[in-house]
Amino acid sequence: MNIAPARFAHDQPHRLPPSTSKRDLVLWAITEHGKALDGRDEVLLRAVVIDGATYQAAAKLVGLTPSGARRRALKLVRRLSAFEFRYVARYRAAWPPRDAAVAACCIIRGLSTRETAAELGMSAAIARRIRERVLTRIEGARAMYDLCRRQLRGEVAS
Repeated sequence: MNIAPARFAHDQPHRLPPSTSKRDLVLWAITEHGKALDGRDEVLLRAVVIDGATYQAAAKLVGLTPSGARRRALKLVRRLSAFEFRYVARYRAAWPPRDAAVAACCIIRGLSTRETAAELGMSAAIARRIRERVLTRIEGARAMYDLCRRQLRGEVAS
């Protein structure tokens, strides 16, 4: 007997681009979650990925060296491509405010736990505990996502 879980509006999958190349995923993530990025990061990624600007031209826009712009852009692409970023960007509005704030700082903006604690005015121990709670939530979501994918492929008996 196959019992499918109930689907709610917030559980509906995002519409992914037809191609799942890294470039297409980043373009999709920028358009879907661009507001979650800092202004400077969004400008850099839009210039490089969408507008096709060189790193030298993009560096002038955001006040970095060309090599710094390249490193920052690659780091942002890795972060935007990650399951953790997409999950936090999509679901943090339903979380308790402190969890959402710590998740936004650590996962979306890429700050360290210590920087997050300083920015939010809490101790590093509390920020670390909240970050671990958020990461546990993400791990559970990833496990469910992987299980559903395996079931759809027929790798797991229902």
